[in-house]
Amino acid sequence: MNSFTTDRSLSQNSQKQMKPIQRIAVWIPNLSGTSGGAEIYLLNLAGILQEEGEVFILTARRENAEETVKHAFLKYEMPEFPVRYVEDSEITDRSKFAEQLLNKETQQHQSIKLVLEELGIDLFINGTYGNLCGFEGIRNWHIVHFPVRPIEDDQFKIHVQEYLLSYDHFFCNSEFTAGWFERYYGRKAEVLYPPIDLEPVDPADIAKKEHMIMTSGRIVPAKKLLEMVHAFRRLYEQGILNYRFVIAGLTDESRKDYLKQLKSESAGLPVELVTDLPRNELIGYYRKAKYYWHAMGLGVSEENPLKMEHFGMTTAEAMTCGCVPIVIDQGGQKEIVPAGMGLRFSTEEELADRTAALIRDPQRTESLAYAAVQSARRFGLDRFRTQVLHALHEQAESLTEPKEL
Repeated sequence: MNSFTTDRSLSQNSQKQMKPIQRIAVWIPNLSGTSGGAEIYLLNLAGILQEEGEVFILTARRENAEETVKHAFLKYEMPEFPVRYVEDSEITDRSKFAEQLLNKETQQHQSIKLVLEELGIDLFINGTYGNLCGFEGIRNWHIVHFPVRPIEDDQFKIHVQEYLLSYDHFFCNSEFTAGWFERYYGRKAEVLYPPIDLEPVDPADIAKKEHMIMTSGRIVPAKKLLEMVHAFRRLYEQGILNYRFVIAGLTDESRKDYLKQLKSESAGLPVELVTDLPRNELIGYYRKAKYYWHAMGLGVSEENPLKMEHFGMTTAEAMTCGCVPIVIDQGGQKEIVPAGMGLRFSTEEELADRTAALIRDPQRTESLAYAAVQSARRFGLDRFRTQVLHALHEQAESLTEPKEL
C-alpha cells in the first residue's frame, strides 16, 4: 500500500461540506521549460478560473525558470499569475519506467502538498502527463493530455487505482484521448477541447490569401517537418512553382541538429523557416496562408497513440484564420478536420498530390476555407469558458463523496 492509499481510504469513511472554491492551483511543470500547446491550454484555463477566484501557477524548478515563465506569459499574452516553483525529477532510465514514475510522482506529491497547504488551496488542477494522485481535503481535476499506458506491475496498478479515486473530474483534450483513457483505465472522461482565442477571419479576406502553405509547432522530429519538406519538394517538382512553404517553429535547444538538417533539406526550395515568433506575428502568417499542413503521426501505427497528435491546436487556429487544413489521417486531427472541412492524407505522396489538386481547383479551395472557419467555431473560447465554469459551479455546490470506479 502506498502513502496515498491510507489518506484516500480515510476520506471515504466520512462526508463533509467543502468550503467554497476561492484559491486554485494549476500544476504546469513544463511552463518553466519548452512550452507548447498544452501550456497554452492550461494558461487559458487559468485565465478563466481567475474570473472566479485567486489562481496560482505551480511549475518545476529549473535553471532560469523565473525568466522562462515570464517570457511564456508575454509570448502567450497571458497575465502574470503568481507562481510557485516545485522540486521535480526526470525519468532517465526507460527500462525502469514504472519504478521511476512512481518515485517521481511520490516526490512531486510531497512537494506540491506543502505548497498547497501554504497557499490554502481549494482546487488543485493537474495539467501534466502521468498518474499524480490528487490531494486530500480539497477538490482535484486532471486535464489529461494523454493517459499513461498501463504497465504489468503490481505497485503501479495500486497507484493507478488510487489515482483514479483521487480526482473529481477527468477532462480530456479530445475524443481520441478520452477513448484511450477509457481503453486503458475503464473510466469515461469528459472532453474539454482546447480553446482557440481568435477572431474568425472575415470571409472577404479568404479570397485575398497568398500563395502560401504553412505549418507551425515545435521544431522536433515528432512533428514530421522533414517529411513535409520532402512533400513540398514533390509539389515543386510537379510544377507548382509559385507557392512558398513557411515553417513557423519553436526552437528546442536539445534539437539543434534537427534544425540544421531541416535547413539543409530545404535548400533550393522556396521554404521559409521563421522561429519563435511573437503570437501576433504567428497569427499574421495564419491569416495570409492559403493551406495548413500537419503531419505528426505520419508512419506511426494506430497502436502507438502517444506519438500522434492528440488534438492539435495549431490546426484549429489555422482553420479559424481561413486556412484549408490538409492533415494526417491519424489521432485527434481526424476530429478537427471532419469530411468536407479539409483534406486528410496518409503518406508524403498523398500530401503533395492532394495539395496540388486543390491548388489547381481554386473554387474548391475557397469553399473548403469557408467550411473550415465554420467548423473551427466548435473550439472557441466562449464554449470553453461555459464548460469550465459549469464544472466549477457544479463542483462548488457538491459534497465530497466516495468515488467509485
